Amino acid sequence: MGKKAHNILFGVFIVIFAGLIAIILYLCISNSICFQKQVKKVNKKCQEYNEQACKLSDQSSPAIDELQAKINQDDAVPGQFPHQAFIELVNSKKSTVHLCGGSLISEYFVLTAAHCIIQAGGNPKIQVELGNVFLKSGKEYKVKEFHVHPGFSEKRIYNDIALLKLDTKVNFSSTIRPICLNTDYNIEKYHNATTSGWGLERLASGKIGNSTSNLKIIKLRIDEKHESICGVHPAAYDEDSQRIICTHSSEEDKHEGDAGGPLQVWSKGCSDGKTTLYELLAVNSRNVKPRTPDKGRGIIFIKIEPYIRWIGEIVWP
Repeated sequence: MGKKAHNILFGVFIVIFAGLIAIILYLCISNSICFQKQVKKVNKKCQEYNEQACKLSDQSSPAIDELQAKINQDDAVPGQFPHQAFIELVNSKKSTVHLCGGSLISEYFVLTAAHCIIQAGGNPKIQVELGNVFLKSGKEYKVKEFHVHPGFSEKRIYNDIALLKLDTKVNFSSTIRPICLNTDYNIEKYHNATTSGWGLERLASGKIGNSTSNLKIIKLRIDEKHESICGVHPAAYDEDSQRIICTHSSEEDKHEGDAGGPLQVWSKGCSDGKTTLYELLAVNSRNVKPRTPDKGRGIIFIKIEPYIRWIGEIVWP
């Protein structure tokens, strides 16, 4: 090969290489811009929902300090977690079966775990109850459509997150309103959080009992030591360890919580001293047995922040 031909090939290589670098930079910048755009939109909706919540305050509701005190107990009170969703499957006999938990995040959408929907076979006869603390005491909504994250892997439980679109608009009240989505990458400032649900109860014998009739509160400790606490190395659970949150409860905790249910932190309260506002950090994915015996039970959650763009483009296009 002559020197001239060699120089031409080298020049072509440089042009192709530079083009690839330009495309990669463009995609990175484009994705970053799109993500930040969705973050702004989500935060704006959060502010809007919180303003509505403060206007909907029910003067008969417990004061914030009373609600915070309830965190040290098992049973939730009406209006304590107004975003809480009870997802059930209507079977062939027209009766319902508790499927999973979830969180209302807008007028039409409930956020839950993808494996709940897949296990139900994508059954269209899924409905959601909102506004209830005691089972069958809330308002029922039929599910119009569902969106399972395209990267979900049933085998490895990657991207275990899904959206349910309700067939009718939800009218907000003091007992039914959406929760804000946390958009902060750094969650180290949150050491303690709670989950809530009607999940199975652990009996004194150690066996698993039935679902509870009252919405239960489970206090959790957030721990970044996934391997030592949750007994699972993050790389074996999710492609990106930053997408999961490992938590553990106390040994005394008797409740299992709900798959698809919320990991929530108290955000702030309205000036009326009655209305509590929460942020949704993550979605309950699965229970695991911690390697450290004194850590109670471990629960792995799927963090919300990495999915803000996906959620936002569906819920608030």
